[in-house]
Amino acid sequence: MKDQTIAVTDSTGKQSSVTLPSGPKYLDTKKSVLKLFFKRDGGGSYKQRDTATSEGLEIPVHRFVSETPSICITKVTKDEAITIMQYYNTNNRLLNKKMAHAYAAEFLANDWILTGDAVKFANKGGSVPYCVLDGQHRLAGFILACEQRDKEGKPHPTFNTVIISGMDNDTQKKMDRNFKRTLQSLCQFSNDPATNTLAFRLARNWMKWDMITEVANVISDRDIAKAFSQYGPAINTAATKFNRGINKTKNIGVFLACAKYLHQSPEKAELFCDQLLTGENLVKGSPILALRNYVGNQNANVGGLCYYHSSMKKAFYAIQKWHNDETIKNLVEYKGAVSMLPWEDLSEEKTEEKLDNPQGQ
Repeated sequence: MKDQTIAVTDSTGKQSSVTLPSGPKYLDTKKSVLKLFFKRDGGGSYKQRDTATSEGLEIPVHRFVSETPSICITKVTKDEAITIMQYYNTNNRLLNKKMAHAYAAEFLANDWILTGDAVKFANKGGSVPYCVLDGQHRLAGFILACEQRDKEGKPHPTFNTVIISGMDNDTQKKMDRNFKRTLQSLCQFSNDPATNTLAFRLARNWMKWDMITEVANVISDRDIAKAFSQYGPAINTAATKFNRGINKTKNIGVFLACAKYLHQSPEKAELFCDQLLTGENLVKGSPILALRNYVGNQNANVGGLCYYHSSMKKAFYAIQKWHNDETIKNLVEYKGAVSMLPWEDLSEEKTEEKLDNPQGQ
């Protein structure tokens, strides 16, 4: 998707152009050869095998065949991955679309590396000989990435991996039992666990809510790295300040709004955040007081994406009014999508422009 330029008109009638960033990729699984595997009923490989048998066709074979355990490092092709997924993925759980998309994002970013984690195949002892025991999401992600490259007219990414074949079917019961390294555990930003956890959540939601991830609705390690590369000081400052909450109450929507304000106008935002935390020197009509009361009155059972989006828009309203030295009667929700909130209006440059030209002339 190309960048889109639109014309906007400010409150004085002055027109200017704004370039909207290109959106994330949406991998079309409805037209993928994997579409059977994303259905709730599962059984995709069995259906493919039954169809081939009923039509008198031979079931294609793959090259990772052995009766005893053997290991190799090789490059898997798109055609090989499709054959494996269509006819030999019979012993696995239902394919997780988000996980497949996450792997696709790695392949599309040329970020796939040989880690030593193997794609494993059974011997001929099971109901379906030489079926894949471990690695279906890597194979699916690679296929999705190849399909995307085909649409773009570009070469396929490289899938270099360890292959172990000739495994007993029963060994699958013992696979995937290690403690998983989560994305958060790989991204340590502070020695304080509470600060580190909040910093990760802020980075993650900044990218997701602004819809600037590489692949729609998938957060990769590259997305997190990009968030800290571009917004790191603001994220870390907000995480350090709010790691214990506001009066021990946490609201990721409000905290992310503060982080965005810190990114746009660090000095004023520092004062805003400190007063929001302490509650000192606040009088009736103060936007900070209204926001502080809102967070303090939130029900402990309230949560969810819609609630936090609403909280962020209310926080933006309070920040905007305080930034412009205005008082408020009630804390209302700023209208519009979270991804389109005009944070740039609160930047130091915009503030200086208003001081230099108070009448907007």
